[in-house]
Amino acid sequence: LLRLIVQSSACNLAHSLRQRCARMLLVCSDSVSRDTFRVTQEFLSELLAVRRASVTVIAGKLKTAGLLSYRNGIVTIRDRPGLERVACECYRVIRAQLDLDQRIRSEAGARRAKRGA
Repeated sequence: LLRLIVQSSACNLAHSLRQRCARMLLVCSDSVSRDTFRVTQEFLSELLAVRRASVTVIAGKLKTAGLLSYRNGIVTIRDRPGLERVACECYRVIRAQLDLDQRIRSEAGARRAKRGA
């Protein structure tokens, strides 16, 4: 968890709002394992520590590029590979860490189940 917090903090300093917004949308999508999910521009602005108007502009550009659609707080990622290209490299670092954490939890659960059987 600490590594993810440090990575996000560094990302906020080093990358553009467009890149960070793409990263956050991908992380939100990953967290629910779906390309359609609920997230408001207000909430994104809080996550990204920017004004809501800034998120509105960036989301509009991502929508115009055909990468996503959104309406009334429902976002649908239309072109995941394209959105991943827009996102900074931090998304890949965060995704790899989350995958590793999941694998470790799964292996630990399998070991506990084996001992209990």
